[in-house]
Amino acid sequence: MLLGIKAKNEYLVNSAFEELPSIIFDCENCVKPHRFSCYYDLFDEVYVLEVELLYKFRKAIKNIPIYKEKLKVKRVVITNFRHLFDHGNIDEKVDVLEDALKELKIVSKDITIIIGIEGVLQRSLANRYCDEVL
Repeated sequence: MLLGIKAKNEYLVNSAFEELPSIIFDCENCVKPHRFSCYYDLFDEVYVLEVELLYKFRKAIKNIPIYKEKLKVKRVVITNFRHLFDHGNIDEKVDVLEDALKELKIVSKDITIIIGIEGVLQRSLANRYCDEVL
């Protein structure tokens, strides 16, 4: 299931602890253990990947089936990633974002993927590709 949520990163990170083990794709360098100390005992069941660059983001998406199989991950949470696609060219931005959402849709058939969405463009594309948008 692919779920798009308009929320702050803190809410998205908290959602990773609802279904363990999970993995967080940290696109904004926001996952700091001291900020989530109430979950400290559960951190050994949450994997965090820093994916602050577009090429890392694409590779991480393609590896979701591997994470599911080898790490037994049940949920993937992706923090807000709008800045990864902001290159000044709106057509390129739309194409790259749409490609990422298509790939997420494909790999979400067997696993819950929660993505943070920001802005009108991401919301309109999320409405097209996500199973649910909140």
